[in-house]
Amino acid sequence: MVILEIGTWAEDHGKGRPSMMDLFRFMEEHGYVFYEFIDPGYRPIDDALYMFDAVFVKTDSVLRKVRSHKTAAQVEKARAVKEARAECEAKKAHQ
Repeated sequence: MVILEIGTWAEDHGKGRPSMMDLFRFMEEHGYVFYEFIDPGYRPIDDALYMFDAVFVKTDSVLRKVRSHKTAAQVEKARAVKEARAECEAKKAHQ
């Protein structure tokens, strides 16, 4: 796992700093993929994102083994909620 502080402003390139895209390409060329961003920094003047810490992991990292977004229990709960909402909507339509 590698964590990089990444600036999002193009004018930093003139100061000899790599761009955000340069860093992402470099990491990819070395067998890493972007995993998550943490600790974003926003400009006080307009709340625009100006920096964040990017977490990169190896392409074959154990953190990437599970490809689904939900556990089986979460899928079942979401299905039950969706069905309950549909029943409520059907009852409202018949009133």
